[in-house]
Amino acid sequence: MDPSRNNELKIIFGIPFYLWYSLLFIVPVITLLITSLFSYKNYQIVRIITFDNYLNIFTSKIFYISLMNSLTIAIIVSILTTIISFFTAYFIHTRISEKYKKFAIAAIILPLLTNYLLRAYSWSLVLSNQGVINWFLLKMGLISEPLPLLFSKFAIILGLISFLTPILVLLIYLGLSMMLRETITTSLDLGVSELKTVFKVVMPQIKKFLLIAIFLSFIISMSDYVMPAILGGGNIYTYSYNIIDTNNINNLPKASALGTILVLFITIIGLFLFRGKKNE
Repeated sequence: MDPSRNNELKIIFGIPFYLWYSLLFIVPVITLLITSLFSYKNYQIVRIITFDNYLNIFTSKIFYISLMNSLTIAIIVSILTTIISFFTAYFIHTRISEKYKKFAIAAIILPLLTNYLLRAYSWSLVLSNQGVINWFLLKMGLISEPLPLLFSKFAIILGLISFLTPILVLLIYLGLSMMLRETITTSLDLGVSELKTVFKVVMPQIKKFLLIAIFLSFIISMSDYVMPAILGGGNIYTYSYNIIDTNNINNLPKASALGTILVLFITIIGLFLFRGKKNE
């Protein structure tokens, strides 16, 4: 086929994607940015370009508190979830026979079929003072009074890890399934330990999938509102709480400014993670 004709077909078939991408991402981000430059006075939006919202945000102590809380949660969740998901996917890929792999994958997918809110509330029952964990520890005599597990940073992290792990397992398993299984067996046959094989052979080959897993878990953890609301109970003031509280007083320009900062921050993290990956 003529190369110019091939390029024309790529453009034609790419139009629906670019339209959909623009509708779902480009247009909302531009709208968010423009709105963030307006001001809010006397309970009304004043459509005059100003940077007051950003000045108020960067001079506000609550902004840094909410940012650090969300950043801490996002980093911990990203690291732990990626580690758990990798070794789970690696176990399925190397230890389970082809006959039973589909059942293992089905077991991973099963939690994704349940509602996100339902899973969050389920964890609140498990972590409460009357929950399974505290009940077991009290029965065993390991504690004298219930541990404050619920409405804590620990609860939020645990909830997010349980939500993200099935997604990341499937993502990393996809990467593992694309590499030759003989690569692992050859390395082991040459006398290389399995742990060294994992770090020196397997991980470099699926580095792209691992970075995507880290980035995906970071984005969701950084911006999630459900887990901090249900499992944090408002005790942990996250960035999403900051946006919601600002929006609840109808200060849409400031809420948009907070959203713009979050989008910019996540974009910078993404550029850092995927720098130099375009040609790989």
